[in-house]
Amino acid sequence: MKIKYRKIKKGLNSISGVKALGVSSGIKGNNRLDLAMIFFDEPFMAEAVFTKNKIKAAPVKVAKAKVSKGLKKIILINSGNANACTGEEGIKRVNEIEKYAAEKFGVSQSAVISSSTGIIGVQIPIDKIRKGIDSLFQRAAKKEFFGAAEAIMTTDTFPKEFGVEVFINGKKKFSIAGMAKGAGMIAPDMATMLSFIATDLPLERQFLKRTLRDTVDKTFNCITIDGDMSTNDSVFCFAPPLERGKKPQKYILDAFKRSLSICMDELAKKIVEDGEGSTKFVEIKIEGAKSTKDAKTVASKIANSLLFKCALFGKDPNWGRIAASAGASGAEIYEEKIDIYFGKMKAVSSGKFKEEYRKKLIDYFKRKNMEITVDLNIGNGSAKVYTCDLSFDYVKINSEYN
Repeated sequence: MKIKYRKIKKGLNSISGVKALGVSSGIKGNNRLDLAMIFFDEPFMAEAVFTKNKIKAAPVKVAKAKVSKGLKKIILINSGNANACTGEEGIKRVNEIEKYAAEKFGVSQSAVISSSTGIIGVQIPIDKIRKGIDSLFQRAAKKEFFGAAEAIMTTDTFPKEFGVEVFINGKKKFSIAGMAKGAGMIAPDMATMLSFIATDLPLERQFLKRTLRDTVDKTFNCITIDGDMSTNDSVFCFAPPLERGKKPQKYILDAFKRSLSICMDELAKKIVEDGEGSTKFVEIKIEGAKSTKDAKTVASKIANSLLFKCALFGKDPNWGRIAASAGASGAEIYEEKIDIYFGKMKAVSSGKFKEEYRKKLIDYFKRKNMEITVDLNIGNGSAKVYTCDLSFDYVKINSEYN
């Protein structure tokens, strides 16, 4: 059986029955896009994974309670205001926004979900959101479906979209595509990010829920920029409900799992590539760990090391910072067994640096895209994490955020 995955260029608007657009509601000012809507021609199922931060934004609290109940028609996403740490008033405003959107588009309020990103601790300007919803209604009536990926951006420097069409034995079976935002406060257990993914393949809810959680763990939970966890992190996945008595064949479900993984992995990479002030994209691989848990622990420790990230920015091949972070991770490690590869270059063998690679290593650290592999040579545990460097601009961006 031949399965082919072909890249989609138009993001969510490439998915049959899905429309996405963005408008300016005035939250950001200067006529910048800041309110997006995803609209389904027919109701879709929704499943989601939310932040593990104990302080959750108002829209996260509301969405978490209703996402798996019934089918959805409208997803609203605003940027510029997180509606987090806003108490009962914040929740009240979420409900008012969703009610207004439901009445405007003639759907049930239970079929509307909202999501927010931006400044924490400020009440969301509900009048501006209402005006934005009016604009969305007018744009949708004109079939002007564009701007959604831009409208959910905060400190992002480019919109993030990706998707694939899936062909089996030469015939197109389904499509899957998504958009994401995120550039700072990115750490495993979901990053400071929002992601919205849809497919036109009818699925069973429990399969969608299980597959989403498994895939998030292997993609979005494997990225880090600054080690911080947001109050608003959310990954949503939407699909048409499966007709009663019907079930996709296993090879189609396997293809869906693979396509979802491809889509999420590409979006995760784009988030790291757009890390606030970053100049490098780095994939850290851990191999030969005692367990997968140990491998993840070591990968995360290295990826979040400020000294290591500063070395990346300074193009300084200070491999000792990698070894030191690995040793400080708490995982089982033996110095005399560690091998470190930079690309395919095995510059550290059995815990000792090979001096003949020094010049090549200096050149390697000048690259924008890097791959670093640490082999602990203990067991079969492995893991990967995507990260970036820490630059002067990161400090500048976050010190001037407000």
